[in-house]
Amino acid sequence: MGLVAHLVPCDVCALPARTLRGTYRTGTIGDGVCVVLLDLTEADGSKVSISGVVAFQGSVLLFQIASVASFGPGLALRSDTLAGQ
Repeated sequence: MGLVAHLVPCDVCALPARTLRGTYRTGTIGDGVCVVLLDLTEADGSKVSISGVVAFQGSVLLFQIASVASFGPGLALRSDTLAGQ
């Protein structure tokens, strides 16, 4: 997935890339809303949890809540969606 950058990068977006490893789960809540939960670990061992919703048949993830402030709301698109494939 590729992160869609903001039109004007904020201080957090201008930071160097971070590598995270972990797992994700998907499911439905309430009236059938598809959700994604990511449990990640940074290179220094600190834990990060991110949750959001799945849209457009899984081609878009809207990240809404993170346990670390520097991972604010954002959007991720499948790479093949960006290429128009």
